[in-house]
Amino acid sequence: MRVVADHGRTATFLIADGVTPSNEWRGYVLRRIMRRAMRHGRMLGLTEPFLWKTVGWVGDVMGGAYPEILAQRARIEDTVRTEEERFAETLDSGMRRIEDYLAARARDGAGRSTAASCSRSTTPTASRATSPRTCCASAAGC
Repeated sequence: MRVVADHGRTATFLIADGVTPSNEWRGYVLRRIMRRAMRHGRMLGLTEPFLWKTVGWVGDVMGGAYPEILAQRARIEDTVRTEEERFAETLDSGMRRIEDYLAARARDGAGRSTAASCSRSTTPTASRATSPRTCCASAAGC
């Protein structure tokens, strides 16, 4: 919950300063901050967009000292909500792909040992003498 609160506050201030989510420079940092908060919200069980609501809370608490947040509240909320909806679509699409892959793998590989078909070496390398590599079939995965 602290990550969501802190990142919601950070996103609010960055957007109020004119930063928009993008794939470059400050916009990339903003996008990563927002997505981390969204991911933590998902881990808390939140499935609907929630991060945009933190903008109002930040405005209520910090609006006296930073009136630009109150003046731009609607724009900031729209920006956060749009990014949140885009990321939710990306997450949902990725989860469906993973579920489809796992279902296909379970159908096709029933009864076969995955360790025998592993392409990774199970011996330690010189650079990882204290931490040997594990096979793809291990609990750690690939």
